[in-house]
Amino acid sequence: MTDSREERVLVHVCDPEGRVHGIGFMISRWYAVTCAHVVNAALPQRSLDARNQPNLEARVRLSFPQLGIPDALDAVVVEWHAPKPFEEATGCLVDDVAVLWLTADTPADLAPPPGNTPLVAGRRVRCHGCPQGPPGTYTWGRVSGHLKGNWVEVHHGNDSRVGYPIQRGFSGSPAFDGETSEIVGMVVAADRDPARGLSYLIPCDLLKELDSWRHPDRPPPQLPFLVEPYRGLATFREEDARFFFWTRRLCSPTGPAHH
Repeated sequence: MTDSREERVLVHVCDPEGRVHGIGFMISRWYAVTCAHVVNAALPQRSLDARNQPNLEARVRLSFPQLGIPDALDAVVVEWHAPKPFEEATGCLVDDVAVLWLTADTPADLAPPPGNTPLVAGRRVRCHGCPQGPPGTYTWGRVSGHLKGNWVEVHHGNDSRVGYPIQRGFSGSPAFDGETSEIVGMVVAADRDPARGLSYLIPCDLLKELDSWRHPDRPPPQLPFLVEPYRGLATFREEDARFFFWTRRLCSPTGPAHH
């Protein structure tokens, strides 16, 4: 693996036993995005295609292969777009996406490179996955074109620099543009027959519509049910900033004052 700034945003999505079920990437120091079906796989007693949002007691574990953080961190689902079969995919909505909120801080400068490069036919992309478990591997593919539901088809073909086509274990991986290293999409599915070398991305243009991507420093609305933001007589520290902003919003006037 490399230790480039772009790849610092990579996370492995793990179950409570530490087994990796897919990939994700940080969109700010507190939020990560992955596939909803990856979260389903990482949570005990959930089917892979479960459509209901996991409750706030359900925690997945995120490990950081590029940051040197020794222990995995807990994360909860705060934004959910249920997985759907390809034939049900729609062109106006994001499907099979989950946004996770970390219960502990990560480095302040942890954010993805801007994804402004268009996903057009012929572009080469590089993805990270764990088809055989960690530490994982990288593979290359070439964009074929857009499909129904705004999915983008990628063909592994003979363009690969490594042996693995995109397959199970790559879901949720950011797709890095081969020239700019920008994140241009997220792996969402692969053909059931790896020999075909076909996989599919959700383009960044669609992911940027996620509420957590548009407001990366805003606490999730579920925060009051996740932590106790008040510190009593203790002073707020720099690492408490996200709780401070939430209490400020909570205490702001919402209607006329009563005298």
